[in-house]
Amino acid sequence: MTYDLIVIGGGPAGLMAAGTAAADGLKVVLVEKKRQITEVNRTCAQAFFSPGVGLGDRFYAESVNLKKAGGVHYFCCPDIGMEVPYHGPLSPSYQLVYLSPSGHAVKRYPDDGAQPWATIFSKKALLAGLVSEAEEAGVDIMSGTAAFAAESISAGVRVLVRVGSREWWLGARAAIAADGLNSAIVECLGLNRYRGVLGGLSKGVQWVMEGMSPEVSQEGNPCFMIAVPSLSRGMVMIGPFPEPDREGLTSLIVTSAGEEVFHGLKKLPRYSSWFRRARLVKRTAYAGKPRTAMRQPVSGRVLVTGDAAAAFETLVVGALACGYRAAKATLRQLDGKPGYEEYTQWWLKAFHFHETDYFKKLRESSGIPLVAVCNDEELDYLYLRLSDRRGDPAKLVREILDVVEDERPELHTRLTAG
Repeated sequence: MTYDLIVIGGGPAGLMAAGTAAADGLKVVLVEKKRQITEVNRTCAQAFFSPGVGLGDRFYAESVNLKKAGGVHYFCCPDIGMEVPYHGPLSPSYQLVYLSPSGHAVKRYPDDGAQPWATIFSKKALLAGLVSEAEEAGVDIMSGTAAFAAESISAGVRVLVRVGSREWWLGARAAIAADGLNSAIVECLGLNRYRGVLGGLSKGVQWVMEGMSPEVSQEGNPCFMIAVPSLSRGMVMIGPFPEPDREGLTSLIVTSAGEEVFHGLKKLPRYSSWFRRARLVKRTAYAGKPRTAMRQPVSGRVLVTGDAAAAFETLVVGALACGYRAAKATLRQLDGKPGYEEYTQWWLKAFHFHETDYFKKLRESSGIPLVAVCNDEELDYLYLRLSDRRGDPAKLVREILDVVEDERPELHTRLTAG
């Protein structure tokens, strides 16, 4: 069968694109390599970051919100008229706590509980809702099917897919590539040659635990960022992991390292008791080479969207917006209008990572890389000094440099060397 649109990738961007395009009248097929589309087998924080408070402001530039109407929650992007219903558990977090190796704490936000900095959701539940809407709209979903090549032809585009040892071409008038950070379609089209590589391999591991008990105040449903220089130069992020069919789960994400950090943390005196009754439920990982964002996310009749075209990632709400706009743009392009041009214009202003000085600002706003500069004892010392303040320790430390210079001149020299 020849389709109007082939969507490659069954994540938030791909499912949103497929469902939106089908609802607008296109004949759509979605190709996804996972057999169970709703299963999340790649590390994901599953967080909606509150505008102006959370960490999402580093990514999506347009307005976003999470609202509730008629007993249903919606992920919303008012600027583009997108509202995505969500039928799953939510866990709002009002505090982010930074912890040193010995457990000295620095809180990032005030204790007034006025607004959550992040709301943790179930990506599994979100994907299930998107799959249901796509199927209702008439999308043909080919799960367990890998797409690894695409090319424009006179009639539109064709995509080479594989199931086991069997390969064949799917034909359509257009395609949307939403196959993520390590996109096979982007590589096949040669679009990565126009992008810079942002450092080396980015990787991390996530453990989902049952029965884990952080022995610190749970006021504000906090998430934790644990820094242990002797284990890793990355951070251990700990927070709730809501699932529709299971309660009491906790997520641990380790950046820039792997198993040794997880097992090392369990042996530290301050944190070993957290794991006393913990049981591993699931382990996932991620790895990839982040690249600069695409300036031109179109090749022939293939539009690249979501993380496949991004620097780092678009976050889940950004991915939904990408899929929505990609579907609308494709429909207009097929109607003889400048849909791809309109999408590109939107893409270049919708995410901060397109800004010329984005990476310079990001480095400056990140503060002093304490985990890279300090040893465990020095980090304990700094966090203890900062424990009565509010904010990110990497930035707050500048406020006590005079004290550090008096008490620990050698550490002061290293902190100010950059």
